[in-house]
Amino acid sequence: MLVSIRASEKNGRAGEEVKKFAGKKGTGAGHQSYAGGQMPLDRTDLIKPANLEKILREKFIRLIGADKQKHTSLIDPDK
Repeated sequence: MLVSIRASEKNGRAGEEVKKFAGKKGTGAGHQSYAGGQMPLDRTDLIKPANLEKILREKFIRLIGADKQKHTSLIDPDK
């Protein structure tokens, strides 16, 4: 899976966060305001795409500490 993130602040930690998100099996690099990475999706045959999206979204939200904040999705995940 390929990932790309952008930080809303100039001094964000996009590069650091995408490295953490990719984990030990993946790779990630970038700058303070934007970054990208890749990670293998082992055993994805056991996970439905909608569930995988939810798992990865929740992991990223926890990683950046946004699970303790109110947030609004930019897209409707049910569509």
